[in-house]
Parts: sequence; C-alpha cells; structure tokens
Amino acid sequence: WNLVFTQFDRSEAGEYTPLAKKNIDTGAGLERIASVLQGKKSNFETDLLFTIIAYTAQIAGVEYGTAPKTDISLKVIADHGRSMVVMVADGVLPSNEGRGYVLRRILRRAVRHARLLGIERPFLAGIVDVVADIFAEPYPEIRSKAAYIKQVVGLEEQRFESTLVQGMEILNGYIEDLRASERKVLTGTAAFKLYDTYGFPWELTQEILRENGFDLDKAGFDAAMNEQRERARAARSDLAERTSLPDLSGLVTEKLKYDREANQGKVMLLFREGVQVKEIHDGQDGTVILDVTSFYAEGGGQVGDTGSIAGPLGQMEVVSTKKLPDGTICHLGRVTEGTISVGDMVSLIRDEERCRAIARNHTATHLLHAELKTVLGSHVNQAGSYVGPDRLRFDFTHFAAVSPDELSRVETIVNEAVMHNLSVSAVEMPREKAKEMGAIALFGEKYGEIVRVVSIGDFSRELCGGTHVRNTGEIGLFRIIGESSVGSGLRRIEALTGTGALSYVAQREALLAEAASLLKTRPDDIVQRIEAVQARIRELEKAQAAMEKRLMRGQVEELFSRRQKIGEVTVIAGEVSVQDMEELRAMADAVRDRLECGVVLLSTVTGDKVQYVAMATPSAVKAGVHAGEIVKEAARVAGGGGGGRPDMAQAGGRRPEKAAEGIASAIERLRSSLS
Repeated sequence: WNLVFTQFDRSEAGEYTPLAKKNIDTGAGLERIASVLQGKKSNFETDLLFTIIAYTAQIAGVEYGTAPKTDISLKVIADHGRSMVVMVADGVLPSNEGRGYVLRRILRRAVRHARLLGIERPFLAGIVDVVADIFAEPYPEIRSKAAYIKQVVGLEEQRFESTLVQGMEILNGYIEDLRASERKVLTGTAAFKLYDTYGFPWELTQEILRENGFDLDKAGFDAAMNEQRERARAARSDLAERTSLPDLSGLVTEKLKYDREANQGKVMLLFREGVQVKEIHDGQDGTVILDVTSFYAEGGGQVGDTGSIAGPLGQMEVVSTKKLPDGTICHLGRVTEGTISVGDMVSLIRDEERCRAIARNHTATHLLHAELKTVLGSHVNQAGSYVGPDRLRFDFTHFAAVSPDELSRVETIVNEAVMHNLSVSAVEMPREKAKEMGAIALFGEKYGEIVRVVSIGDFSRELCGGTHVRNTGEIGLFRIIGESSVGSGLRRIEALTGTGALSYVAQREALLAEAASLLKTRPDDIVQRIEAVQARIRELEKAQAAMEKRLMRGQVEELFSRRQKIGEVTVIAGEVSVQDMEELRAMADAVRDRLECGVVLLSTVTGDKVQYVAMATPSAVKAGVHAGEIVKEAARVAGGGGGGRPDMAQAGGRRPEKAAEGIASAIERLRSSLS
C-alpha cells in the first residue's frame, strides 16, 4: 500500500517549511498488520474476514479466488456483514437518517451482492453467528445480543427483498433505455423513484449504473429529494395555513387556564380532513378551534389533555389537543352525539383524573431534574422528556451510567421534597428577570420576552408552560423504574408517581413473595437463600467440570491409541464429544502440547453442523504441515469451508454425516503433501 513521507508544513500562503521531525505514515492499521503477520495478500484473507467469506461462499456454492467478480461480491458481503453486526450491537437501527441510513445502505448493498452470487433467499442473519465467533473474546456482547441482531438484520433484509426484484426490473429497464438512446446519465427523478418506491439508496443505484458504463445525475436526485421534503412540510402545515387567516387575528386561545374543571368556549372554526366546514355530525372525526379553552395542548414533552366538548345540540369526545405554530389550540376528536356547529357555546370538560396524573408526573420531572444536578453535577441538562398520565421519561446529559447508589439518593431526596409538601407556583415575568432568579431554561427551546416560571419552594425553578400540582404532597410517591443509555453522553430515567408508583410497588412485592415461595423461604430471607442455591450450583458445576475433564482425558488417550505417522510427523485425528468450539480448541491444544512434531485434527458434531479444528507444532509446520489447508479439505467434504494459519485453523460444515469422511480426506491430502 502507499507510504506517505511527511516532510513539510504548508502555510495558508502556500509556503512549505521543513518539519523539525519528519515522519512516515505507513497506514499500517490492525488489519494490514494482520495480513502481513499471517502471510496473506489482502486484509480479506486474514482470519478477521475470511471466515465470513468462506461462509458466504459455501451458501452461494462458489469458491473464493476463482473469479474477480465473485471475489468482489464476497469481499463486499464480508466487510458490510461485519460492519452491520457491530453497528446493531452498538444500538444503531436501520433508518433514513444519520447512522441508521449508513446501516441501511451497507445492508442493502450486501443483499444486492448476495443476489449477484446467486443467493436468492435472506441469509445475512446467518453472518451474525460467524462474526460473533470471530470476535467472541474482544467483543463478547455481540454473542449476548446475537438473537436481537439477527432479528434486526433479518427484518431489514426481508423488507428490501420484497421490493428488490421489482426495483431491479425497473433499473434494468432504465439501463436499456439509456443504451437505446445512447445517453450516459440516468436522471435524478428516475433515481429518486427507485429510492422512494423501492428503497434503493442512491449509492446502490449509482454502483449498478457504473458497472454497466453509466452514471447518475446526483444533483437531480438531490433536487427531487428536496421537493419531496417540501411537499411533506407543506402537508404537515396545511391545517396551520388554513387557520392562519385574517379573521383569526386576536383569537389565539388562552392557554394557561388550568384552575377550572369545566368552562365555556365558543366554536370559532371547524375542520374535517383539513377542510373548513360549518358542522361536524355524529360519528365524524374533526378539529374544533375555540376562542378560549382550559385544555392543555401537547408541548414541552407533556401530552395534550383529553375530555369532551358539549354543545347545545351535540357532544364531541376530545382524544388529543395540539397547538399550531401561531399558538392556536386544536381539539381533535369524534362527535359522539348530535352535531357541533360553528358559533355554538360549548362546555369544556377535561378528564380531570388524567389531568391530575399528568400534573403529578410533570412536577416530579422538575424535582428529578433539580436532584440530578445535585447528585451528579451541574453538567446535567435536560435533553428531552415525556410527561403522560401513566409515567414520566427524562433524558439528560451525563457521561456515564447512573449507579444504583446515585439513583437511590436521587429517589430518596425527591420523595423527601414530596413529603415536605412544598408549594408549587407559576408566575409570568420578563425573561431577563427569570434569568436573574436562576430559572433553568431548556437548551434549544425558543422563549418570548415574557416567560412562565414554575417554582417548587426553593428546590427548583424552571421556565415551563405545562401543568403542575399545587403542592408536592399531591405527587404521593416517586419511584424510579429504569435508567439506560439513549446515545453517546445521554442517559434516560423512567419513573412513576402517585397510584402508578403504588401499583408498581405492589407488583414488586407480589413478585418477591412469589420468588420466596419458589425458593421455599420467607421474603426477608431471599438473599441468603439465593446465596445458598448459588453455592450449591457452584459445587455441582465443579463436579461436572471434573467429570468432563475425566471424559476429555479418556478421549485424548483414545485418540493417542489411534495415532498415525506420516514421515516424522505424528497425526492425531478423530471425532470427539464436546459442547462447543471453545472446548474443541482446548482439547486440540491439550493434545498438541504432548507432541514434539505433530498435527491434531479433531471434529465434533453439534446439531446439524460439524466443526473442525486443526493444530500443528512448530516443527511440524517447518516440515510442511499447514493447519489451514487441512481443515479446508475436511470442511470441503462436509459441505462447508474455513481456514486459518499454518499452526491453527478451524472450519465448519453443514453435512455432519460426512464428518469422518472429511477427516479421512484431509489426512490423505496431508500424506500427499508430505510425501
């Protein structure tokens, strides 16, 4: 590969000054070093990637190194397959944005190259186990998350498979049209159709075009993408535009009347499916805009109020309350009786029990925010939230997981604030005054000159437009039920309050009682009982390990009794009974340690697969033994593939009935190579 000899520092003026310490950038990363140490021509032939290539080649029924185009597809699948597994293990999910789009793009490119190899069915999920085996030691979390990774990869592959055939037919038609018209560039509009309708990333379309001698109008594709985004934005704001008419001036809803359980309002506007109407009838869905309301509109992480609107000739069930960009509040719902008409004077009836639950959770969120700053540090800032009637979720900036001890301290102090029954007040004031008072403003939020400050005694002070309890005692109980990561430097806490927290505690106590019953002890003695059970399990595991060691020793002695000699090389080969590849390698290692000049070839059958491992002593390697070639031959006979270093290699096959035949063939090949 290229070496870069760094000798000069280039200034902004373009002048070159010799470096005091010149250097050479070798580009010798981990994979390139591995290729050198393993004597391979490329990174793809090292044990970091070749196992994936062998697996894919076996599925496709092809052989690596026989055709350049085949090799390219095998390499693409190996590289992309490894990347997708690690990405999903790290929490990335396929999407159309950011990291998720990178994952979707490489996965779909891998699917396309699988088709080029003749693989017509979903198979990428199978790569997960191969990657997990390769990285079992440095990245054990891949193995522990294997089932989840397979599910994510499998579903995404199935989604793309369902449209791949149609999409390829369309693209092939485009290519034929380009040939017939002697044009060289596919229009951006056509490429966007493939992306929008068939899920083809533009990079994949461009790759296929270039393979056929054509190119893509990327600028045209970007323009088509931007047009779609504008259409979507216009559709989302359609209702807002319809209600931002001259006769709406001065009719912005009074948004902060939270002190009444029911009040009156006048129906100013009605909409059905975005179209302005005069009436909404029984069974019809619609949107109601009033001159005044006591319903809180969704915002600031808090869900909107629900309830009902009762007029002189009809009633509507309000299932959601939302706010337009200009501040106008929309009541969304269905008329359940009679008719609601423009001009009606209506009674507003909120679901007060639900409203109280939301208020408890919102005030608790403020207490939680304040206490996280106290326990974890002032760097903690809110990064998002959900405040509903059932629970609260609080996302915040922090560099590490919150420890159980820290969570306990936070929960305890929040509950102390609840028991102190602190007064909660909401006051509107100039933004600068609120800032001087130390009120917390949320990053990314836009505030006007007049802001609403919610204060909880001397405990908390935040800018907030949401609903809250009058006193913290109304919260009743605060209970944290979960803490997790939602991204780099971001944590999430989920919690319950009031009756929800009490129900949670009752469920946990019931679970504790059930566990105590199963363990045949009292709830207070569960820990001691579990410790006793674990001690017994350790004793049994120790006894089992001793038994397995005796069994392994017996199998090793049996193998030595059937050893062969090929020249100066001792050959120990046979099928053994072990649990997994790790035990198979351990047994082979134990046998090799007893040899001066020899090679070990062992196989084991697990389910519908056979696994092979071969190891050679240094003197045997000098004599011409290559463990990688030995297992490769054995696996070939057993319908699989694999390889590795001269001194150690492993492989697998999908025909366990051929396990012994594979060993015999490998020994004969070894005999031929040493003769």
